[in-house]
Amino acid sequence: MIHLNQIELAPSASLCLLVNVSGSSDARQWDLEGLLSVAEQQQYSRIVPPEERKRRQTTRAVLRMVLGQLTGVSAFEVSIGLGLHGKPFLMGSRIVGFSVSHSNEFSLLAFARDAEIGCDIEKKTPMKDIHALGEVALHPEEAEVVKELHGRDAEDAFFCHWVRKEAALKAMGSGFRVDPVGLKVGLTDSEIRLRLVGDEGRAPRTFNLLSTRPAMDYVAAVASLYPICRWGVLGL
Repeated sequence: MIHLNQIELAPSASLCLLVNVSGSSDARQWDLEGLLSVAEQQQYSRIVPPEERKRRQTTRAVLRMVLGQLTGVSAFEVSIGLGLHGKPFLMGSRIVGFSVSHSNEFSLLAFARDAEIGCDIEKKTPMKDIHALGEVALHPEEAEVVKELHGRDAEDAFFCHWVRKEAALKAMGSGFRVDPVGLKVGLTDSEIRLRLVGDEGRAPRTFNLLSTRPAMDYVAAVASLYPICRWGVLGL
């Protein structure tokens, strides 16, 4: 368990923090919501059902707290903007790149010093036709891997491919404006060449795709310029 005042960012490693965003008390939830800007409060107030709204609000508040800790300012002073395709970034500074993902009761926050980064977390859920889904969402070679498996093994392979793919797309800053079928990520920790939004005319950059299983029935991945990732659980 990592506490807020223990968080630090090494210059040559990324940091991924797992956060349980469903277990806070009403009093703690009130404190966390108080860290949001007026615009953020208005944005999240439109989310239904209420439990999902609470999770999104908690995630944003914790993100503010961690960015404040890493940059030496209060959570209130953290200014978050949106890039060309909606990827959030820290305004007024290139000291910390970050990425956010959430699935059910957990959120994943990823950070890297002065570098782009992407992360994803997913809860594995039963799928009626995982083979058909693989054919429309995965690279043909990845879909073939899933097709050779059955039941929970096939679901596991699909979700492990998917979190790595989404982490890479987030690191690029493009999201699903890039067809995920054309992006091959595989299942094992590896390097991948990615062209970032705004890097047109430049050579693709080498990112490291790293995966983990942060909690029961969950899979997660990070795409980082750094070959080392420190994974931890953040206590609220």
